[in-house]
Amino acid sequence: MVECWISTFQIITFIFAKAGVKPVENFDPLDSQRLRNPLFADLNQEERQSKCIEIHQARLLRAIEHIRDSIRMAVARDFLRKQWITDDQFKSIVLKSTVTPSHIASTTDQPDSDMAEVLDTFIATSPASSKSLTGDGEPVDVDL
Repeated sequence: MVECWISTFQIITFIFAKAGVKPVENFDPLDSQRLRNPLFADLNQEERQSKCIEIHQARLLRAIEHIRDSIRMAVARDFLRKQWITDDQFKSIVLKSTVTPSHIASTTDQPDSDMAEVLDTFIATSPASSKSLTGDGEPVDVDL
């Protein structure tokens, strides 16, 4: 998985370089020096840091909305693990998710009874399926 990400990163970097776009080295979106909006000029250092976190989280939450459903929760969990979003923001993402709760990993004390229902649907429909595959190691003879 890491190799895939590195490869993708290299491809994107190559495309950017070809287009003349140079990435900012060691970019930190939480660096208060990046906050150059005149509206925030009068904020003290602590307030500037809080504003940077607020803006960064808003951008991440906006990005999450555009990520396809099948990977949205994994990305949100990674953001939470890195402490880029809060627990409450993560819970909000879970509640908004279009993936049904059964698809979200959870623990439960109730046993899974679906398998018994599935096993009842298997019916021998041909001579090949009614012969034992665990006999003396010989292949099943089927007259086709």
